[in-house]
Amino acid sequence: NLARPTEAFSARGEITVGDFDRRDYRASISGPIAGERLRGYAGFTSRARDGISYNLFDGRSNLNDEDVEAWRLALEWQPNDAGNIYLNGAALDERSSPGIGAPQLLSFGRDYGVRNRNINVDPSRQYQKVFVDYANLTSSYTPGETWAFKSITGWRYTSFDAHLDTDG
Repeated sequence: NLARPTEAFSARGEITVGDFDRRDYRASISGPIAGERLRGYAGFTSRARDGISYNLFDGRSNLNDEDVEAWRLALEWQPNDAGNIYLNGAALDERSSPGIGAPQLLSFGRDYGVRNRNINVDPSRQYQKVFVDYANLTSSYTPGETWAFKSITGWRYTSFDAHLDTDG
């Protein structure tokens, strides 16, 4: 699991910029919080870029943009050598305009993903909103060599709202 807290301190960051005003950010930090028994992890990522398809409907907006943010947090506590408690959670929030969807994907032999791809749709009727939250708690206890107990509990919430009008 990428979000598992590490025993030693670690941190990383990454920035990517590119065409269509692309801006991607990633950062994470992990390591001990209180001695050797409590460790934590926090991570964040963001991806954003302008649309790659010119909209003939209003003559100014671009569709197929990307706007996504995600977070992840984790704590791991080992109260003694026999027990371990791991709690993690994450959220993802996407507010992109997906453009025309299937008809664009089925246009074999054409340039896919270039700005001169003309589309005629009402931008107020083209949106996609996705939100996902989850949390998991795993606890384990191994009192000896022959017995082990483990409990896994999870919760998840997902919301998906999209309107894809391909005929304007």
